[in-house]
This record gives sequence, structure tokens and C-alpha cells, in this order.
Amino acid sequence: MEVFFDARKIKDDRPVVLTLGNFDGFHVGHQEIVRRTVCYGREKGFVSLLITLHPHPRQLFAGDLSMITPLEDKLELLSEASLDRVLVFPFTRTFASTSAESFIRDILIGQLNARHIVVGYDWNFGRNARGNPGMIEEIGSGLGVSSEVVPAVTIEGEIASSTAVRRAIGSGNLARAEQIMGRRYGIKGRQQQGEPDHDDGFFTFPVVFPDQVILPPPGAYLVHMGAQDPSATAVAVFPDKQVKERPGCLIVSPNPFSIADRRWIRLEFSHNSALLFHGQETEEDQRQNSIRQARALLSRHNVLK
Repeated sequence: MEVFFDARKIKDDRPVVLTLGNFDGFHVGHQEIVRRTVCYGREKGFVSLLITLHPHPRQLFAGDLSMITPLEDKLELLSEASLDRVLVFPFTRTFASTSAESFIRDILIGQLNARHIVVGYDWNFGRNARGNPGMIEEIGSGLGVSSEVVPAVTIEGEIASSTAVRRAIGSGNLARAEQIMGRRYGIKGRQQQGEPDHDDGFFTFPVVFPDQVILPPPGAYLVHMGAQDPSATAVAVFPDKQVKERPGCLIVSPNPFSIADRRWIRLEFSHNSALLFHGQETEEDQRQNSIRQARALLSRHNVLK
């Protein structure tokens, strides 16, 4: 999969089937849109192209949106979706003022050579969010470009959406988040400098996360640290009070595996493993309770021998 950050650098006159959106969380609804895009490209011999906006419009205008999948994580997920190309389109205030008609006609069709456009049922774009699937069909049909609208995907009666994923993670319902995303909820953090502490048979070290990534509520969670062997299983303890600029957690592990060379660590959460904190605890209280919580979780899930 080729990744571009500037549409002008795509030098190719082959016909394109494209889809576009934010794709935050890359849930099962997004996956269906991409599946249809890729299948159409293979059937017609078109190049499959996905356009994702960065940053998310709400981050630019309101700054109040916590992301499920930061750009790097999103690109990793898309690389496994059999797409030919991804264009990371810079979302700026100037671009936001572009009319939807101009975006369709001049950029999607004129510049990117789209011959078939696949969009989700609720996608809006362009100045004042006037663009919609109906506009794509209307403008495209006059220029020989077809389009397809992918209907909502529902999971147990709820429409799969990024909002639904954020709601599930924010409430600690990681099983629901996993259902909607079709995979375990995971986040990537940076290991703090220094070697892990050793206390009462456990190794502990802090991990910090980007400040615009959604985190689960305070509690202890069983996590898998990017490997399949049991030594990569640990507990992530999230405190009651997060430092806005440096949100993080404490990793508690029964195994002395080396992390000295791993600056970035990916945590994948076991959906049925949460011990949520109820009531306000001081940071010191939570640190003292972290090993106790970890021992309970690891014992429950047969990690401790």
C-alpha cells in the first residue's frame, strides 16, 4: 500500500475507485466501506484509493475530540485492508472553506481521476458540510462517474460508528468496543525512561499516551503487549486523575521481560478483565493498590502459576 500526504505527488492516469472519510477507530462499518472499494477495484481493474482527513475536523475547530486511532495506528490498520493507496488529506481551515461541488469535480474526479466513488450513508463534507452522497451521485453522473452508498452496519441493533466506540471505551465496556471494531481495543504508549521497579514479586513501569487519545475509565485492565507468549501479559492501572498533558497508566507485570529497547508499547485490552475504581483515591493509594489489583486480575485469568 502506497501512502501519500500530497495529492499532487500521485502521478498516475489509471482509473480510480475511491472512498473518503475520517475512519477513526476503523470499525466494522468502515471495514465494509473499504471492502466494497477494494472489491470494485479488483473487478474493474481500477486503483483503489482511500482518502482520510487529518486532523479530524473536530480537532481543528473544537479541539474536544479524543481519537480512537491516531494517524499512525490508522495507517497500520489500513495497510492490512488490501488497498492500493491511501491519501492523507491535510484538513485546514482553507480546505474547509472549499465548496463540496468543487471538491467533487476538481479534486476527486479532476485531480485524482475517480471513476467510481464509495461513501458511507452519513458522510458529509465541504463548506458547511453541504456535500453528501446525493451530491456525489448528481455531479458524478454528469461526468461519467458512478457512485455507491454503503448502508449502516448494525451490531445487536446499534449502528456501528466511531461515536459508539468512544462511548463504549469511555464507559469501560471494552467488550462492546471490541464488537463494534471487530478487534480488541488497543492503544500505543511510550515507556517512561528507566528500568522497571520491582516490588512484591511484580515489575512496574509507567507508560504515557498522546494527549488526544481516548482512554478507558480509572481501573485495572488485563492487557497483552503485542506478543502471544504469556510473558507479554500484564495489568494496566489507570488512575482516577490524569495529567492532561501527559495521560498515562502504570504497567504491572509478574515477569521481568526486557522493555529497555521498546520506546513505544502497544497495549491490547482483554475485554472481560476490568476492575473499575469506584470513588476517589489518592495517587499514592492507587499505587499501593495496583499490585493487589494486578494479582487479582492475573489470578482470575490464570496468568499466575
